[in-house]
Amino acid sequence: MPNLTGLPMNKGVADQRLNEALQKIKNGTLDTPTPKNMLPDGERAKKRIEEVQKLISEADVRRSSDMKVLMIAMEEFKSFMSGQKSAEEVSKLIQNRVKTYLNE
Repeated sequence: MPNLTGLPMNKGVADQRLNEALQKIKNGTLDTPTPKNMLPDGERAKKRIEEVQKLISEADVRRSSDMKVLMIAMEEFKSFMSGQKSAEEVSKLIQNRVKTYLNE
């Protein structure tokens, strides 16, 4: 969807979008809320885009995940979303619970 941010799932389209962004950065026509003086120059942007393209090329399907770990994260995340706990508190709780679970 065009209104979503991030990179497209299709690697070819992602490459195309990254290259378009690089050209706009070089031309100074990139439409972004970031102030122009905070954007990387053309060479730095090119290097960053190459790094992202390398990561994309190495991306693979998720092999497996531990549902217990996901459930712990989802349970604790609810308290953050409801405003009961801060992100820091929730992340510490998740880390502690997962560590305990993995050590069992």
